[in-house]
Amino acid sequence: MFADGPPSTRGAQARTHDPRVVDSAGTPTAEALRATRIAARTVRELYDSGREVRFARVSTQERVAVLLCDVDGGLLAALTPSKALEIATGQPCPQAPPR
Repeated sequence: MFADGPPSTRGAQARTHDPRVVDSAGTPTAEALRATRIAARTVRELYDSGREVRFARVSTQERVAVLLCDVDGGLLAALTPSKALEIATGQPCPQAPPR
């Protein structure tokens, strides 16, 4: 009935091979934690200023576009990948054009 024995005989082996259990990759490095804090601060600052960075797949060119949008999704500017990385690391974001 059970291919690998009844549940009571599987013991620890069943737990180590359970696909629902994910092994931890360990603790993030100090640098990874620092980068995450900077990115989180940047997202908050953008949101507080009414802006956000969005990513859109451009299927005709098989690439991803990086867009600076207002919080309603209106496009403010297209960003180069390098500018998006600069923003993610805490460098100044382009200002929204006047409405």
